Amino acid sequence: GIDYKKITANAQKLQSSNEVKWGAGNEVVHAYKKDADNFEIEIELKAKPTTNKFDFTITDAKDLDFFYQPELTAEEIAEGVIRPPEVVGSYAVYHKIKANHRVGNINYATGKAFHIYRPKAIDANGVEAWAELSYLNGVLSVTVPQKFLDEAAYPVTIDPTFGYTTI
Repeated sequence: GIDYKKITANAQKLQSSNEVKWGAGNEVVHAYKKDADNFEIEIELKAKPTTNKFDFTITDAKDLDFFYQPELTAEEIAEGVIRPPEVVGSYAVYHKIKANHRVGNINYATGKAFHIYRPKAIDANGVEAWAELSYLNGVLSVTVPQKFLDEAAYPVTIDPTFGYTTI
């Protein structure tokens, strides 16, 4: 599970979609299934926030390993390895004990549970900036460049995607 504890307002499901939203003051959170394999959580900032760091608590993660996906090295690039921009700075998340394991009809194969893609911050004019992810002790932090927030046209959407997309 994932929790954004900064906002404690009651959530409401929007009638016309599978979206749930909740908010208070200058922040509104939207959560919805993007497609069959991906889940979206968006923080909408109506005005410049007091911080550029947004923390999500990941619950029941004790059986998961989070692997940071850094930029490719010059050697990897020379070998022809490709890493899409949304994967650079992201996290691949694997089950600690379910790799090469079958439970009922579920084949866990490599044990990959999901991927947390590098989020973007997008302002009202469509200007985008990559945010940074970090994971430590059950907290996933999204840090948006302060310069972007200082110069942005509001509202701004911060857009992490949780999923299992393959090419």
